[in-house]
Order: sequence, then structure tokens, then C-alpha cells
Amino acid sequence: MALSPENQHRVECEFDSFCKTVVKNHAHDLDRKNKPYRENEVLCAEVANAVTNEPDPFGENRFFAMHLPINIESDALSEAMRTLSERKRLIILLFYFLDMNDREISECLHSVRTTIRDTRTRTLKEMREILENQQKKKKL
Repeated sequence: MALSPENQHRVECEFDSFCKTVVKNHAHDLDRKNKPYRENEVLCAEVANAVTNEPDPFGENRFFAMHLPINIESDALSEAMRTLSERKRLIILLFYFLDMNDREISECLHSVRTTIRDTRTRTLKEMREILENQQKKKKL
């Protein structure tokens, strides 16, 4: 059955409107789905600058994670933290001082959750050894 030119144009307009509605709704669904990720999204440049090795003018026991200052009262612990790489230090600071879980840290650092967990546990062992060595040196 052939459509008249008027009906043909009407059907094309309805189909066009339908397609635009589908695309718009899909975009809204994606926007809603990605909202939690956008709230925790951190640019690579921000992560690189999140932890610095430079001593803070307000004290050597202050570290920064996600542009937030974190003061560590223990001199031994802050000394052990300074010996860590920036990535390891950032993972420890985010987990223990900013109460982020491994999933949240992995999203911020764009890494796999299990990699964050493994790095954190290895870093804790490394810090334990550093602190034990500090105690041995003080006893001597």
C-alpha cells in the first residue's frame, strides 16, 4: 500500500521524533548511571599532584591526599610514610586517613581494585619493617 506524499512526510517526522526520544532517554540513563563516578572523578593531573615529597612549611608531619591536608602525630610513622613512593603513600592515606575503601581508591586512581588491595597490604608490610628498623636503631 503506497502512502500519499503527505502521509509519507508525517510517518518520517514521527519516526524522526521517535528516534530522537530514544537517543535522549538513553543519554539520560547513561548520565544517571555515571553520576556516582563523576562525583569521585579525579583528573590524572590532580592525582599526580595529590601527594608531594616536598616538606610542608607548617611541619614535616603533614601530607596531602586529594588536596586535603593530613597531619600525622607520630614522627616515626611520618618518617616511614616519607620513605614510600607517592602511589603507595596515596593509597595508605586514602584508605586509613580518608576512610575510602579499595573500590573507591581504585576508581580515583583508575586501577583495578585487587591491585589496590595488594599494593596496600604489601605497603603495610614494608612500613612495618621500616618502623621495626627504626626501633632497632633507637635501641642501639
